[in-house]
Amino acid sequence: MDDELILFPACNVHLDRIRELHFTGLNSSGSLSLDPELDRDLIDIERSYAGGLFLLAAWRKEPAHVIGMGALAPFNDGYQIKRMRVDACHRRRGVGQAILARLVGEARRRALPLLTLDTSLRQVEAQRLYERNGFTHVGDIEIGGIASRLYRLSTGES
Repeated sequence: MDDELILFPACNVHLDRIRELHFTGLNSSGSLSLDPELDRDLIDIERSYAGGLFLLAAWRKEPAHVIGMGALAPFNDGYQIKRMRVDACHRRRGVGQAILARLVGEARRRALPLLTLDTSLRQVEAQRLYERNGFTHVGDIEIGGIASRLYRLSTGES
C-alpha cells in the first residue's frame, strides 16, 4: 500500500465527490436505478445521516482526494450499511474493508444488535466483502428496478 488510509466524517462540502463516487460505481456495475427517491439522502448528507455516520476515505498523502465512502444509517427499526463505494482504481487495497470494519465497530459501540444492507446482484465483489465479514444472505428483492441481494449481521449486542 502506498500510504496510510484515513477515515473521516463526511459533510455537505463533500457532496459533489460523494455523488460522483456513488453514480460512477452504480453505472460501472450496471446497477443504477432511475428512481430518484433512492438517492434523496444525497441532497443533504449532514441532515440525512444525523443519527448515523457517513465516512469518507482518503490516503493520508492526499487527504483532499476522497477514494471511498460508506454509511451507517437509521433504517426502519434498526440500522443499515449504505453507500459503500470505492473508486475503481483504489479497489482491492483494503479501502472497503476498512470502511466496513469502522461502520460495524461503530454499530457495536452504539450497542446496535442488528445491521442490514443491500447490494445489486451484479456487485459480486461487494457480496464477497460482506460475506467475509459475517453478513448473511437473507433474500433477494428488486429495489428501484434493480435485482438486489439482502444481508444482515448480528453484532452480538443487545
